[in-house]
Amino acid sequence: MLSPQRIASYIIISLFTIIIVIGNINMWSISKKLGDHSYFDKYSLISIFSILSFFIGNVIGRKSYKLIFWIGVITFITGLALLILVDFYGTTIFGAKRWVYIGGMSIQPTEIIKVPIAIISAYLLASYRPSKFLLISPIIFIIPIALIADQPDYGSALIIFLIFYICIILSEIPLKITLSISAIILVISPIVLWNWGLKEYHKERIRALLNPEENVLTSAYQTIQSKIAIATGGLKGVGFAQGYHSSGKWIPNLPSDFAFVSIAEDFGFIGVSLTLILLFGFIASLLYKAFVSSSRFPQLLLSITAGILAEHTTINLSMLVGIIPVIGIPLTLISHAGTHNVSISFLIGICYGIRDEEKRFKFIHYDEIK
Repeated sequence: MLSPQRIASYIIISLFTIIIVIGNINMWSISKKLGDHSYFDKYSLISIFSILSFFIGNVIGRKSYKLIFWIGVITFITGLALLILVDFYGTTIFGAKRWVYIGGMSIQPTEIIKVPIAIISAYLLASYRPSKFLLISPIIFIIPIALIADQPDYGSALIIFLIFYICIILSEIPLKITLSISAIILVISPIVLWNWGLKEYHKERIRALLNPEENVLTSAYQTIQSKIAIATGGLKGVGFAQGYHSSGKWIPNLPSDFAFVSIAEDFGFIGVSLTLILLFGFIASLLYKAFVSSSRFPQLLLSITAGILAEHTTINLSMLVGIIPVIGIPLTLISHAGTHNVSISFLIGICYGIRDEEKRFKFIHYDEIK
């Protein structure tokens, strides 16, 4: 009889595979609409690297927790070095310097750094008391957030901040302290960002969100066209690669941040519902494995990874329908986002392979050290 952990792992790898297939089908549709098959060719290559990354992560996930932690540390140092490199040699696209070319490949270090942050945070939370984690957290979170915000890439900075918030919730810090910290951040951060953080084009996007009818041809253009395309899909959609509004004529960033719009127009409400069931089912499968795990480290790592996927999914979909401004967050395994898909696949692979350690590798929780 299969153990609950084994069942959860089978669900994880099955949904991972299905979502990648959906992403390829959707990118084929987008390529046909745009008359440029290079999008599908590149996405197929990204999918191959994502699958390889998943299986490398799976191999590492089956090793000792301490090895996973040190791989996280090495990756974190590498990620910080790449973020610093972006500041000097990065390529500016859409007003932000997020990418650096290495060996002919475009790499986005902000996506790489999320993986070690998840690993290191989970390990430290499992090993030490919450107070010690809070003392170490500035190195893990504040330095990357500062480097990323300087690009400026406030979308990715927000994702990392939300990872920190997930860690606070999982750290067993008293609820009263957590709510107090949340209240302070909610009050102060909008004032600080608006006056000293946001660039003018960021402010234009916020104004467009609040008054879209006044920015139809400028800041609100892409979101408005996205909503038109989604509405055009109706119940069953207009058919594979037949969507007119979900094309380059109307939505400039269709292959990347707005890839899900193509699914909505081609396959309608039914296609959207099935895809969302798979995406949120994937997140739920990670949480289920966390629930049936008995060791603290897997519980935390699986929960944080599920949180990252939930953040990307929720923020991306909210951008498409105009709930929040466009902040450049891709939809995992659906968007044409090479660094993100490959990096997150590595983390998912670790979550797939990780198990409760045997007695000879017993992992000590801080409650056991008194």
